[in-house]
Amino acid sequence: MVRTLLIALTLVASLSAQTVAERKALTEKEPQNGFAWFQLGDALIAENQAADAVPAFQKARQFGFQPPVSAERVVRALVAAKNNDGALQMLERMGQNGFAAVALVESDAALAPIRSDARYTAAIALIRGNSAPCENREQFKQLDFWVGDWAVYTKAGKLAGVNKIEKMLNGCLILENWVGVGGIVGRSMNFYDQSRQQWRQIWVDGSGIPVITAGGLEADKSMRLAGTGKNTEGEYLQRLTFSRIDNGKVHQLWEKSKDKGTSWTPLFDGVYQKRTTEIVEAKAQTACAAPEHRKFDFWIGDWDVQSPGATAPNPPRSSIQKIVDGCVIFENWMPPGGGDGKSFNFYSPLDKKWHQIWIAAGAGVLDMAGDFEGKALHYEGVVQGNGRTALQKLTFTPLDDGRVHQYWQQSIDDGKTWTVAFDGYYNRRK
Repeated sequence: MVRTLLIALTLVASLSAQTVAERKALTEKEPQNGFAWFQLGDALIAENQAADAVPAFQKARQFGFQPPVSAERVVRALVAAKNNDGALQMLERMGQNGFAAVALVESDAALAPIRSDARYTAAIALIRGNSAPCENREQFKQLDFWVGDWAVYTKAGKLAGVNKIEKMLNGCLILENWVGVGGIVGRSMNFYDQSRQQWRQIWVDGSGIPVITAGGLEADKSMRLAGTGKNTEGEYLQRLTFSRIDNGKVHQLWEKSKDKGTSWTPLFDGVYQKRTTEIVEAKAQTACAAPEHRKFDFWIGDWDVQSPGATAPNPPRSSIQKIVDGCVIFENWMPPGGGDGKSFNFYSPLDKKWHQIWIAAGAGVLDMAGDFEGKALHYEGVVQGNGRTALQKLTFTPLDDGRVHQYWQQSIDDGKTWTVAFDGYYNRRK
């Protein structure tokens, strides 16, 4: 689902060498195993049985195995079967249905026979547009007025802090970088979630307490985000409002309510203005030095990521950093063909679980939570999209040789069967 476009080229290079008969036997034994159907399709192409590979890849798509990769394989099989018209029709349908893996199509040398066709050019133009939805659709730009390098002042005119707001991932992510006058740093991920049709903010500061809100644009063009907070006094409602004001400034109001929204008390009321000479120094905090915040530190590092048996000369790279005084583990995923992604990973004292919020350059969102079993971190989540629900399981396991094993599964039948979406190893870059 969400990471499919980003890991596809690495995963498919890792398929083990098996005969067509062996792979057919596996599909007969496990008829809903999308990975098995995908492997069968590749074996059939290798044995010059491309026409038979087409339904195999269609089965892989049907049962949820890397749908974009399996769709592109259908096109490849049709070309190999010398059915160029069918391949072009398939490519056109893919573009019309939101297919976004332009690098996957353009890097496949097997599609050379159809590249000179005007229909190929038109389909690729549509797919390229799908690959950058955040640059081309207005709903992803609704919070752009907040982007900038700011000094933030209270209503009384006192400097409260500095805040750098950056757009990333082809406009799909707005990343906040806050340093308050008291020295506390904070970061937030802000993004439009297509599956929920709402804006979301995930904020974590040096206290280690996450603030999660969601909402959208108000009639006056203000952005209103709301959610539930919790402290020693119990739960309360909270809301954030960002509004454009005169001279290019932005007003931020953060409020809470203890009476289910009947009355609201300001927690912060500030004005953003373009930063000039304001400097605020961060001060180290210790809230996230506790052991429960440190259990995922084994993933920190600069990595090459390979699937078992893969031989790709230029594998995906992943840089994993600790930020916000160790309260957030920040992932920077960088595959060679484009399609970057970033994630916040953090332990929340509120529910005593680890959380991962993943944002992809193609506007994909993955929201997962879980805990450790032994040394391994197990995340689970649900993704809505294309009219169906996909359950997700993601496991990170530290290995004795210093590598990290990531194993990702998904299910489209309420957990009755699971398909391997990714099986990869993080190897430290030298």
